[in-house]
This record gives sequence, C-alpha cells and structure tokens, in this order.
Amino acid sequence: DNVASCGAAVRGDLKYVLNAGCEYPDAAHSGWPDAGEDAPLSCVGDGVECLFNVADDPAERVDVKARHPAVFDMLRAALLRAQAEAVASRVRTTAGDPLADPARHGGKWVSWLDA
Repeated sequence: DNVASCGAAVRGDLKYVLNAGCEYPDAAHSGWPDAGEDAPLSCVGDGVECLFNVADDPAERVDVKARHPAVFDMLRAALLRAQAEAVASRVRTTAGDPLADPARHGGKWVSWLDA
C-alpha cells in the first residue's frame, strides 16, 4: 500500500513485512496470533521490518532476518519498487458508506448493496 507505506513480499517460505504507518501497527492487530502461543510479537511498531519463515512460523512471531540478510534485502527492494510503481490507494481518500459498517450486519463484512 503506497498510502499506508506498509506491506509484505514473499519468496518461497520467507515473508518480508514492513510496518510503517500501517492502519494497525500495534500488538492487538499485528500478525496471526494463535491461541496458546507464548512467543511475543516481533514485528510491531511504526517502521519495523521483519522476515518470517511462514512454513515454520505461521503465526509470524520469530524474526529471521539476521539468518537471511540477502533474502531480506531482495524482498525489501521488491516491495519498495512495487510501492513506487503502484497506483495510489483510494481507501483513505474515499468517503465510506455508513451502510457498510459491519456492526449493521452481525459484525461481518458483507455485500451490503445486495441486502
């Protein structure tokens, strides 16, 4: 997302994550926490960059960038290049429709125009 300046890039089992002004750069909204996981979230906060092995760590809790610096650099460059070439997002600049509020639909995102 070239507006929020956050995103991810994947190659094989390795996933680069950039948290830089994301909508939810806090522990309550980051990663995919699994019930019973005790490991702390490692990729939380504005400007934090991480590399995860999603095959070994699907909850994205263990940053492995120190073990794979070349892959980290390559995926980071790929994401930044893609962001630079992307069309600007309209998500934050387009007024939302209050009828789309999930609170009006049992807490779910639905196709409210069909309702």
